[in-house]
Amino acid sequence: MEKEFIKVHFTGLKFTKSDLKTGMVVVIRCGDEFQILETPIGLVGVGDTYWLDLNEYENDLTIRDGLLDIIKIKETNDRYKLFRANWGNMTTIWERTEEKLWSNGLSLEENHRKMWKALADNPLMEKGEYLRKNNIDIPKGECFACESTCGLSDLGECDECPICEHKDGETCLNGKFDKWLDATGFERAKIANEIANLEWKEK
Repeated sequence: MEKEFIKVHFTGLKFTKSDLKTGMVVVIRCGDEFQILETPIGLVGVGDTYWLDLNEYENDLTIRDGLLDIIKIKETNDRYKLFRANWGNMTTIWERTEEKLWSNGLSLEENHRKMWKALADNPLMEKGEYLRKNNIDIPKGECFACESTCGLSDLGECDECPICEHKDGETCLNGKFDKWLDATGFERAKIANEIANLEWKEK
């Protein structure tokens, strides 16, 4: 089964396509930025190497498979800051907040905790075995925390891990994951339980 992200729980100031104005800068899901311009065909977003046809967007600023969804909008009252070099200094006026649900209908955090609690209850079980046994789509690296950092390139970014401080020179979970791999019996179950209960904080 192909995995699918379902976007839910939008929060913050309500913003629709009709609210976009010339000069605003929008940021899409992969991080690329585009400035809104009026043209004969309507509002478009112009970036460094390509442009967005906003006629193709839904009113909630989403589009087709979600990879080009608009996730942030910035603007300025200073016309001199409209140039590309100043986009980083513009004020964010809206940002999409959403929860990603995995193919089984649970969030990535919920899946992380459920998997590691199962591994704590069954020290002989491996992550892949748990996922296959429960017919759950395999996340990046068999890790829901890694999956949460995947973007358009489908590569996880360790600096963005929601459960790891990613200290220089240390492996995943600052060495805790390697300890789990090497441990057996009660010690393995204990570490799995610790991983299940790590604070999950999106960065």
